[in-house]
Amino acid sequence: MQYASREIICREGEFINALYIVKKGFLEGTSLQTGAKNVYGPGSIVGEFCLVENSPIAETISAQSDCEIQIIEGQTLKDALQQEPSWIGSIVQFLSQRSRIAEGDFRKSLKVRSLPSILYLLSTTAKGRQEAEVSLSVLTEKMGHLANLPVDITKELLQILQEMDLLKLQSTTVRIKNCNVVEMLYKAILHRALKKETSPNILSITEQMVLKAVIKAAQESTEPLNNGTCVVSSANLVAIAKKVTFGMTLTMRNIMPLLDKKILTCSATAPIEATTSIESIHSFSGDLDHIIDLMELNRIFPLLDKKLVE
Repeated sequence: MQYASREIICREGEFINALYIVKKGFLEGTSLQTGAKNVYGPGSIVGEFCLVENSPIAETISAQSDCEIQIIEGQTLKDALQQEPSWIGSIVQFLSQRSRIAEGDFRKSLKVRSLPSILYLLSTTAKGRQEAEVSLSVLTEKMGHLANLPVDITKELLQILQEMDLLKLQSTTVRIKNCNVVEMLYKAILHRALKKETSPNILSITEQMVLKAVIKAAQESTEPLNNGTCVVSSANLVAIAKKVTFGMTLTMRNIMPLLDKKILTCSATAPIEATTSIESIHSFSGDLDHIIDLMELNRIFPLLDKKLVE
């Protein structure tokens, strides 16, 4: 059957009960529900899932150019299968299900591979600002150019980041809630991809416990911040750490990794080691906003890996 350019063959949500085989030209599939776009060239088959699974078609199919399509009616195919051995139908059903699983795995892989790209776009858009807004249409268009990513996958990634409380999806814009954490997340993922190791900003449980105590001590302190830097006495830090870590005794061995990473500094003038007594040091200090952002990064990072493959 011949179709002219832009002619609609079937609409999203219809039960087509047929297979379409492209012999010449190109078909285009578009979905209003997901925003996905697909192109089918010569040799492509459209509608196989609908026929085997008796489900509606998930996209509107139209002729992208003048084309020739071979249409195999559903009943014709069923009659042909009935003339074959009984196990043929079961194999067709099995292959359809396996194809669905493969398609799902491909989408998961695509999201994992495209996450750094969307974080890069968000972080560069928001650079130097605590909060920012970006046009949703511009973002999806850029993801299409940068990562060849369909609109629906881009929106799925944004939905995941919204669930992580990094951003808020609005009707036409994306509001980034914490630009610093978005940039830190991008750099942590990039570090893992390039160096095949965990970023220094991804902290151990003990390091996170120490920083939790630092934050609580800073919040309870009556001393004002000095250009964003909090100063916590070692005695107060030890006491609060015992409360927030359910009895852990804080030692320099626990704090040394944070000093090495320059997340915290101490008031000691002489060189210190893991065996140095914490009581011999008057206080510890650090950029409070940076510490809070680090804790937020470490909350999000393990959850994000799980979300991408659900």
